[in-house]
Amino acid sequence: DNNEYVLRGTKGGDDKQPPCICTPCPRQEIDDATTRLYKLASVMGWFKGGHVDITGNIWGNGPALSGSRDTFTTTLDGGKYFSCNYMPIIEDDQVRKALAFLREGRRLRRVHEPYAFLSFFKVLESQFTAKDRVAWIQAHLDHLDRDAAKRVAVLRDQGLDVGKHLFDSGRCAIAHAGLGGAIVDPDIPADRRRIAEDLDVIAALATRYLRVEAGVPDEMDLYRDRDRTVPWHKLLPAETLRRLQQGEDVVDASLFGHLEQTKVSVRLWPNEAPEPLRNMTLV
Repeated sequence: DNNEYVLRGTKGGDDKQPPCICTPCPRQEIDDATTRLYKLASVMGWFKGGHVDITGNIWGNGPALSGSRDTFTTTLDGGKYFSCNYMPIIEDDQVRKALAFLREGRRLRRVHEPYAFLSFFKVLESQFTAKDRVAWIQAHLDHLDRDAAKRVAVLRDQGLDVGKHLFDSGRCAIAHAGLGGAIVDPDIPADRRRIAEDLDVIAALATRYLRVEAGVPDEMDLYRDRDRTVPWHKLLPAETLRRLQQGEDVVDASLFGHLEQTKVSVRLWPNEAPEPLRNMTLV
């Protein structure tokens, strides 16, 4: 989105340090830059199916070498290399807020489940009026799967209105502690278990909103739907593109004749092309 970021990775051994994200900015604009970093973290976490949490920041004359070593957390397992090419650019401010609440919910899920529930609920609460939110939840409960679908079935077997239950016994009971009102009591194991089980439902609804209603793709959506012929649109005839986009093999040399003897290079972005792969002749 016309901003520059430098992602620095981990170092192993005794001097292990966490990764960090750097972006250039004047010192008086550090809050604006931090907002950009949060936005990038939201999109990156969504895109990779996890979360990226920014736990602090520093400002200096050059890119920082490390982040806060005591509080770094990651959802990446195994090898640390990953590709974040083709991440979506979020221009709608409402969608940005939804992604921010989702990032917060995923970060809190293994830390504080009631507060994670609130953050996931805010994904929906920030997008709808109360009446429209109730209708949307009701319309999408039957589209959930896995643990969320199992929990919906259990709640319905108990004769509960699932949407009302999520609001009354979840969102309101967590957010409020009025005298004599319903609360989620931190000392009652049954309350904690119930919220943990309901968390599957509200997290799934929040994810479904972003994917289905907001249309924000993650890397699996992109892998399935991305038009890989886009870089060739200016180079190939319309008929050739049409056949490629329909999944056909195009072997008729005449359809590519105008590209014969074109000079090409091959590179892996953002690196420049290595010398042996520069100025090759296309045949």
